[in-house]
Amino acid sequence: MERGYVSEPTSLPGLTIASLLKRTTRPVLLLGAGCSVRSGVPTAETLVGQIAKWGYCVANARNMDDPTVVRTDWWPWLQKQPWYRHDLALTDQYPTAVESVLRPQEDRKAFFRRILNPGLPTSRGYHVLAQVLARKLVHTSFTTNFDQLLAGECRSTAAVHHVEEIRTPSDFRLISTSPEYPQIIYLHGSVDHYTDQNIEEETKRLNPELVEKIYPLLRDHPLVVIGYRGGEASIVQHLLLDQVKKCSGYRRGIYWCHRKGDSPEGGVPLLGQLRATLGANFSFVQIDGFDELMIDVADYKHVKHGPGVVLVGDANAFPSRARLEGFGDAYAEVGLEPDLQFVRRKVLTPEDAFRETVSLMSSPTPPTALFVAAMDMLGGTLRALRTLRRGVGSELSIVAGSDSELAELHTPSITAVAWDLAEMGRHAATLLLERMRGEAPASYRCLVLPTKLIIRGSCRPPDA
Repeated sequence: MERGYVSEPTSLPGLTIASLLKRTTRPVLLLGAGCSVRSGVPTAETLVGQIAKWGYCVANARNMDDPTVVRTDWWPWLQKQPWYRHDLALTDQYPTAVESVLRPQEDRKAFFRRILNPGLPTSRGYHVLAQVLARKLVHTSFTTNFDQLLAGECRSTAAVHHVEEIRTPSDFRLISTSPEYPQIIYLHGSVDHYTDQNIEEETKRLNPELVEKIYPLLRDHPLVVIGYRGGEASIVQHLLLDQVKKCSGYRRGIYWCHRKGDSPEGGVPLLGQLRATLGANFSFVQIDGFDELMIDVADYKHVKHGPGVVLVGDANAFPSRARLEGFGDAYAEVGLEPDLQFVRRKVLTPEDAFRETVSLMSSPTPPTALFVAAMDMLGGTLRALRTLRRGVGSELSIVAGSDSELAELHTPSITAVAWDLAEMGRHAATLLLERMRGEAPASYRCLVLPTKLIIRGSCRPPDA
């Protein structure tokens, strides 16, 4: 399926990625080293310098932590190495540096453990991505990296109840095309398990069993590539180009992100070949960076905020009619038209609330806010969310139409409308006695009693 090569590629805007998250067929991500730079993990170019420093220290019985070991020490040492090439950028010499300097394998493991745990806070981009995974807008992330920044962020995110990490061949059985939990697939293996693919021979091809397991994901989902140059044959040639036919030409698209101002194909001939082969199924996407892209995705209103939903009882009864009028008025104040498919009527029992909540949360665009009108409905809604493992207050905000002990004691506590029930009772009794004494007025009276909205932990903007 060769197509004509376009010499001047054009790039789509970054919000293209946000629009992909709205589709029923969710994208899968491929994350490269550029995603981890702001979390303190060095790029390939910087890594070559660190490897050279390591080699210099070993050769001269120095300590890597010695502050007196500076570039003017290890740079001349690097240039004298027989494997070093003056005509190549440091980035392109990374596999050779690993193979030539980090020997034996235990030294390689010690070096990468040190480098991959810089002790800095994880960048905002990974925090937002963990929330995207929690909301099931993405279920699979491939990574060429060895760091576990995304997995760590997922584990610290309450709304992510579990994350599958596929790091070694023994984990391949866990790979799923429709995973229940987010899955992170380490394409180049694991440093801790001595399965990392770093040297030149290792970066030519991936594990064939791994490729066989993951090609259905590439065939059936859009692929978004972020923070990755495309310089390794194992990824661009073996995983992508060699699987073009099996993946039906990537008919759902490959979206290759690059930083503004960068030439996306500069010095990476395999990437140009991939674009020429796929034609219209390949697009470059221009972004400011990984963190900025994730924040833009979070801030894009159609991704960050799902619909707000009202669960009411008998829509012909006065309380339900008044609540629906208020729902419409709130939308009108911000110039929007309420979508009536997100108003669920005749929710009269906890079982009704359970059924409707499960239906709503299982939709392609689940709500990010629920108004549960009656006190006894709340238990059914909360039971449904617990069954679905959805985070109250993180993935979904809830407001109860009536305060109760359940609303107050639930964790997190539920935002609720509080009524003065004693005052209501007094007015009801007074009106009844007036009727019994024949003192009721000829026309009806409308009594409006004050209410109070008690803001609690269940009600806040969604996390991304």
